[in-house]
Amino acid sequence: MRTIQVSEGTYAAIWSKWQEGDGSEEDIIRRCLLPGHKTSALPKELNGKGFRDDRYGVEFPEGFEIFRTYKGREYRATVKDGLWYRADINRVVASLNALSAQIGARTENAWMGWHYKDGERTRPIADLRDQSRVRRRTQ
Repeated sequence: MRTIQVSEGTYAAIWSKWQEGDGSEEDIIRRCLLPGHKTSALPKELNGKGFRDDRYGVEFPEGFEIFRTYKGREYRATVKDGLWYRADINRVVASLNALSAQIGARTENAWMGWHYKDGERTRPIADLRDQSRVRRRTQ
């Protein structure tokens, strides 16, 4: 896999093409540009041991719950068999961005939009990332 950089506008345009079954940017681009190719919808590991984000060095254990409020409605998702599972609609997705797109929040930093409970504190899941891997924008 190669990493590419795109503007926020391009990123938003990619996610505006999201359809049910798309689990990542890769899936959207493959479906739009390479008809007939299968999507990658599943992560590398489907072993019931959680979800790993290699880009930021974060491991979410099986059963880990995240939540957020978007447009006045609360949403929750749990790691289940290597995917993000939403019990309210009985659906899974393979990435945080797909999870945000699924609720209609297409142009955002999903790491800041979703939160978790750390004891009594509510924290953005961005706090779990290896900070040395997070790129900072320069103006």
